[in-house]
Amino acid sequence: MTENETQTTAEPTQAEPNNPNPSQPAPVVALPRAFRSIKTVTAAKIVAMGPIGDGSSYTLALEPVDSGAQVVVSAQWVKEKRAEPGGYFVRYADGYESWSPAEAFEKGYVELDLNRPPTSPDEASALFASITMALSALADAGIEAETLQKGIIELRRQRDERPEVQPMKAPEPEPDPVRFVTTHEVNEANRRLEIRVLDAPGSGGASHLFEIRGFDTASNPSCPFVRRYGQPARHSTLLFQNGPIAEVGVNGITHEALLAVVIDRMEGFQAGPYKCNENALALAHLKQAVGHLHARTQRREQAGTEGTHQGT
Repeated sequence: MTENETQTTAEPTQAEPNNPNPSQPAPVVALPRAFRSIKTVTAAKIVAMGPIGDGSSYTLALEPVDSGAQVVVSAQWVKEKRAEPGGYFVRYADGYESWSPAEAFEKGYVELDLNRPPTSPDEASALFASITMALSALADAGIEAETLQKGIIELRRQRDERPEVQPMKAPEPEPDPVRFVTTHEVNEANRRLEIRVLDAPGSGGASHLFEIRGFDTASNPSCPFVRRYGQPARHSTLLFQNGPIAEVGVNGITHEALLAVVIDRMEGFQAGPYKCNENALALAHLKQAVGHLHARTQRREQAGTEGTHQGT
């Protein structure tokens, strides 16, 4: 038997079991039972999407447009779901996230608002199904009917006594920079980083609020922001102590704290493969700067002026 004969003999096994003649359309078989979905999901329509950094992740901008709501997903997720703007980003009760074409989603789901009565038969049916599923789960867990009834009465009481929700205030516009710091611009990376000073100098002559822009943490493996907030960071804020500690408490970082972070990094580099003479000199001067600041603090403590605006 030749190879071609073997292939020809195997072909009939690929036909559908209910349609032995693949050249004819399969008959439509009436199914005896109908079902309605009782899944409750949260979702929002995607209004725009685009790659971040190296393209390994995407930002999805969600409705309403002026809310600024975004989620970050992997490029693999976008490819697998074939996600595109106009469809819905859908999150199920177990945390699973998917994408659905708008037409299919809007036909298959009715939006619920548990704080008002349902306004259509479909909405009432979906709400009833969700409540029935929840009650069945509680019953399966051994919760008695009397306990369920008391719980429902308590929920109604809490709903009726709930204070009126105040509308959210529109975010304040970002302040314009007072000035820019440029002494760090020694190479391409630092030229991209823009240091903004956002407040005028205080009574001591120094500003307190600084912002650094010009980066995107999406490609940074140490970035915690996508996990915490659903999107990468594109700026960093430095807020320094503003006011005497004895009067206002500790309300910002100090020079010593900032220098301690830089020293820790430099010590790490000097203990690793990037050890060099320039780093050693920089580290020595950083430690010397901290030593001078400590000496000033000790002098002011002895004079009784530390934590106040008195003295120098």
